[in-house]
Amino acid sequence: MAVFQLQEVFNITGKGPIPVGHVVKGPLKVGMKTNLENYELEIKEMEMHHKKIEEANTGDNVAIFFTSTGEAILKLLRKNRNLQIEFK
Repeated sequence: MAVFQLQEVFNITGKGPIPVGHVVKGPLKVGMKTNLENYELEIKEMEMHHKKIEEANTGDNVAIFFTSTGEAILKLLRKNRNLQIEFK
């Protein structure tokens, strides 16, 4: 299990909502999943300092790209800033 502390959410055309924050408990890996208010989200990609990575460790600041995108997920993440998200 990994824990991600959400700090900000950006919306990038063609990519969808991009949560940015830091890993509280790692490692956080591409392919890990979480459920937020009935939405199953899977990490498709991660970036750290504009470079794609497969794994982030405790204390790393990362941007996450999900396989699921959409306005509803963007609103959900923006509504819940500073949320800690558990991934499995």
